Formats: sequence, structure tokens, C-alpha cells
Amino acid sequence: MTAFGLRDADGDGIENALDTCPFDVNVGHPGVPGDGDADLDGLDAACDPNDLFSNADEDGDQTLNRGDLCPLVPGHDPSGAQKDSDFDQIATSATSTARARTPATATSPSPPLATIL
Repeated sequence: MTAFGLRDADGDGIENALDTCPFDVNVGHPGVPGDGDADLDGLDAACDPNDLFSNADEDGDQTLNRGDLCPLVPGHDPSGAQKDSDFDQIATSATSTARARTPATATSPSPPLATIL
């Protein structure tokens, strides 16, 4: 039997598809309302520019934070679809932005993608 793990870019144990801050370790758990999200806008305090002021669409791209693959970088696709060219559950625009702000010598944790039982 083979089990495949889902990607977790920041190694905090929350898969990218559910992680509101995929490049920063979350303060709380996104599955628990208000945990690590004082203003209840759907962004964890780890990446919320102002966790005391609620803004349900932080980047202003008409996609609410909880459903946005990149809640801090606006999507530029006129169709409204969010591109994810490497299928990591993080928008391509966010992945590009994160790579630009990460030093070339830094390494990110890469958990195993498959475990053989």
C-alpha cells in the first residue's frame, strides 16, 4: 500500500490547500475558527498585515482570503481562475513572490511525498 502526502511548503503540518499562510508557520490552526486569527478575516496572524482589522479580501482581487490560493498577492487572470502551474495548491503568483523574497541560500523543508507501508 502506498500513501501520498500533500505538500506543506512551510513545514507547519498544515497542507498548502488548507494553509492560509503557506510560506509562514501558522500561529493557530485554520480548522479552528478564531485560532490565530484575531480579526476573523480568514488569514492567520503569521501573514495578516493587520490582525486587529478585518479585511475578508486582503489583496483586493475579489477572491475571499479563505478561498484565495494567494491571499496577499492579487490574481491577474481576467477569467477569475487562479493559476497553479506546479500543482502545490499555492497560486503561481504567490510562489513567484515567495521565491523572490527567499534568499538563494535558504532551503525549505520538503517532506516525503510518499510512504510505503
